[in-house]
Amino acid sequence: PHLGGILIGNKVDIGSNVTVVKGILQNTVICDGTKIGNNVNIGHNVEIGKNCFISSGVTIAGSARIEDGCWIGPGVTILNKVLIRRNTEIGIGSVVNKDTDEDSFYIGYPSRKLSNKVN
Repeated sequence: PHLGGILIGNKVDIGSNVTVVKGILQNTVICDGTKIGNNVNIGHNVEIGKNCFISSGVTIAGSARIEDGCWIGPGVTILNKVLIRRNTEIGIGSVVNKDTDEDSFYIGYPSRKLSNKVN
């Protein structure tokens, strides 16, 4: 049984065919201003920060955390308990199997840091 729930913030857009699994012991959380494309799977206990963009076809495994201001490209897979740090971008089709650095761009299978973001 899942004892947690799902918390969705204000001004969150969720596309069609999105699955959000409620938390097991704590809530699955999607914070204010986040946009989620179609056909996305968000696992249990996932936390998505403010003003993130999650493209279509993304899979986010259980207990992963995405901090504020991240951009996740189409078809990305984020594995269990991985932390995507603030303002990180993940390129199309990448598989993220370890924590990222802030303000960086990652791409590949498995993903690797390509560069720091230039703001």
